[in-house]
Amino acid sequence: MVQVQDNGSGFSPQALLNDTQQFVSTKIDGLGVGLSISSHIAELHHGSLSLNNAPEGGAQVTVSLPLSLPLRPTAA
Repeated sequence: MVQVQDNGSGFSPQALLNDTQQFVSTKIDGLGVGLSISSHIAELHHGSLSLNNAPEGGAQVTVSLPLSLPLRPTAA
């Protein structure tokens, strides 16, 4: 697990609802693809990306990936 946190104002309630939805951005010039792509990459590796507001303030992004994947049976 990798967790990144800043000391800003955190995510708005709307941003947390749309967390990784494509083409949704809170930035004036944002494209809304960064978190969506990051979330998709994590999912392709059997992991997840989540957004939260830290209890002490600030935005918090967590990427969780498994330590290993289940082994696939090999063809005999």
